[in-house]
Amino acid sequence: MKYTVKCPCCGAVNTGLDLLETNGTMECIYCGKKIVGLLLSVPKKLPLRPGRPMTVRRMKR
Repeated sequence: MKYTVKCPCCGAVNTGLDLLETNGTMECIYCGKKIVGLLLSVPKKLPLRPGRPMTVRRMKR
């Protein structure tokens, strides 16, 4: 998953970053500073079925 992140030091936008691979660490391509801890939790992917609404199934008792 690729991310677009704005550098907190210089304000430049860095695109195409793979924060999952680097554990949330980024090095800005404009100012060269290394920023740690951008990704606090791994986002979960929800199952997507196009054209069908998501339904909740209840357990039978």
